[in-house]
Amino acid sequence: MKAKHWWLSLMIVIGWVFLLPITGMADGSYTIDKYVANVNVLENGDADFTQRITYNFDGHFNGVFVKQDLKGLKGVDTPQVTVKNQGGSEQTLSEQANGRDNSFQRTQNSNDLQLKVFHKISDKSATFTYRYRLHGVVTNYADTARLNWKVIGQGWDVALNNVHITIKLPAQPVNDLQAWVHGPLNGKTTVKKAAGRVNITVPSIPANQFVETGTVIPDLSDSHK
Repeated sequence: MKAKHWWLSLMIVIGWVFLLPITGMADGSYTIDKYVANVNVLENGDADFTQRITYNFDGHFNGVFVKQDLKGLKGVDTPQVTVKNQGGSEQTLSEQANGRDNSFQRTQNSNDLQLKVFHKISDKSATFTYRYRLHGVVTNYADTARLNWKVIGQGWDVALNNVHITIKLPAQPVNDLQAWVHGPLNGKTTVKKAAGRVNITVPSIPANQFVETGTVIPDLSDSHK
């Protein structure tokens, strides 16, 4: 089955990381040992976005801050937040205004979504997972479609290690799929045309640096030929 006409062309630009440190919520230091992001682009131009961030905490912490860029988008649904401590089961956090343990608070405007996550932890690792439905990630034009949305950029104060980003398009195969990356020179981009997928891996991104990638599909309607 051929893709819809608006998928004639696609540009994906990855910039920003919306991950901010736990300033004022900690007594110690931490590292980010793994960052995994999955962008599942839908046929209507929305995207299901999941990010899994593994921290290693040295000291006492009350939680973390995260910030999701929304510039140019049409909105975002209420996120789902879970946390899995080292050796433990995954726990779902609820949105609460009182700041109690294992909850989160949300502040949102047209430019960004900010989450303040409360989860007390000391001297161990934990993986925080955030799931979003982002609206209007793809902008449709008369004969093209463009995804121009910031995902990883200069918004953290520690290095990101073991970075994996996957962008999945709603049609397969995509024979003309191309991609490139700007940022750390040690990154690798793999284009999987048969699967309609782009995989980006970077061993380490220094603090306050970004990864930017472009992906172009000249004519998705011809991808099955």
